[in-house]
Amino acid sequence: MQPILGYINPKLINFLPSGALVEILEKTPTKLILRHRPLGLWFIAGICVILIPFLLIALAVTNTWIFYLFWFPLLPLFSILFGVFIWFYAGQSISCNFDKTLGIVTLKRQSLRQTKVVEYSLRDIINVELDLRTRGAAINQRIVLVLRTGHAQPLSLNNNADWKDKQATINTIREFLGMPIKEF
Repeated sequence: MQPILGYINPKLINFLPSGALVEILEKTPTKLILRHRPLGLWFIAGICVILIPFLLIALAVTNTWIFYLFWFPLLPLFSILFGVFIWFYAGQSISCNFDKTLGIVTLKRQSLRQTKVVEYSLRDIINVELDLRTRGAAINQRIVLVLRTGHAQPLSLNNNADWKDKQATINTIREFLGMPIKEF
């Protein structure tokens, strides 16, 4: 029997448009471009900003007595603020450009607030692996580039992608970099 608190139905996760795997935008012998977009977070933020306030206002219009509850008019506002918070802080898109001709990998994290670009030499990458971290009962799986300095640079922020899709992405990157393919 599974605990009720902290349990998320896997069917619900599969229903959400998660943008779960890292998309391969271009793959040539000298260039590999990957992109991760958190579509699931964007979907939830859109529900918070558009659908929930609309439903709450429709409920208030049909049942006027609800306006007498002092806290009810604040619910649409809190829902909109929560959705905007998701868009600003958690909804960042990550693109990764491996370029053999320049000998660099460019990581670009783009959110509504800012764009952050970081470059590393391809020679500094010693491994591409799946980073598993546990936080309570939750397991966070991220694709990371392990650098010579020991730093693990994440390529994705998603938790709900299929494990096999992440392994396929890791092997695509390893193949492009000339590293041996891992059998998982």
